[in-house]
Amino acid sequence: YRILANHQSMFGMSTFIQVQGSVVQYGPLGLTINVDSIALDRSGSKLFYGALTGDSLYSIPTSHLLHYLRTANESREDQLLMDAHLPQRVSLVLPNKPITDGITTDGAGNVYLTALEHSSIAIAMPQKAQSEDGVPVFAGEQKLLKLRKLVQSSELLRWPDGLCFGPDGLYITNSALHLKFLGEDFSMHAPFHILRIS
Repeated sequence: YRILANHQSMFGMSTFIQVQGSVVQYGPLGLTINVDSIALDRSGSKLFYGALTGDSLYSIPTSHLLHYLRTANESREDQLLMDAHLPQRVSLVLPNKPITDGITTDGAGNVYLTALEHSSIAIAMPQKAQSEDGVPVFAGEQKLLKLRKLVQSSELLRWPDGLCFGPDGLYITNSALHLKFLGEDFSMHAPFHILRIS
């Protein structure tokens, strides 16, 4: 099933990506890469996603996605009804996302993001807030996340790509993809490291 295919959250902006002094573009308007970053939270109840060249990170409850699949299998009318209602279940959780390739989550509700233009890994953390009536909103209930830089290295994080937690830390796959766009021989820029943060 193809869902939310025309939703604005799926589309990136046309931009010129600047990575370690190189400008990545595809034509005169820069480069547009749509939804690319995607990860489930640790409970499996929420799906986070965003366009690589977008500045926003979104989430949707997986219960709504599963309900869509069940109803879509029952009748065409139910599927059309869900097509109309599913976009309302998408939430903006980070309005200032960097140019991001890979993302992952941890058990505390944090989302880790690669930040290509900054040769870094960022962390988006739930933040406590006050509701309109002054009652504290607990972090787990808060929709918006707050962005912080976790680690930066222009030498080792040339193009931080994928993120995954192992039993002993956060693993990061790296490339030098920005040099591929310049037409250079990609193999000349090896090694492409796999890094670990304890």
